[in-house]
Amino acid sequence: MQHPIYLGDAWFASMDTAEHAPDHFIGVVKGNSSRYPKAFLQETMKDWPAGSHLVLKTCLNERVVFAMGYK
Repeated sequence: MQHPIYLGDAWFASMDTAEHAPDHFIGVVKGNSSRYPKAFLQETMKDWPAGSHLVLKTCLNERVVFAMGYK
């Protein structure tokens, strides 16, 4: 059985959305970065070469959540 995938653009995507959305939510977090490790990703990757990425994994209220930084 296939599960639907829900996509959120920069306007709708946030950690709050990820917490309350159905399973299989993918979103681009830009402006709504509260509780998202945006500053950590930027600082960690500041000297990394173009094309690099970093993936973080955590549990949020028993849900597995991934955060990805791409440069």
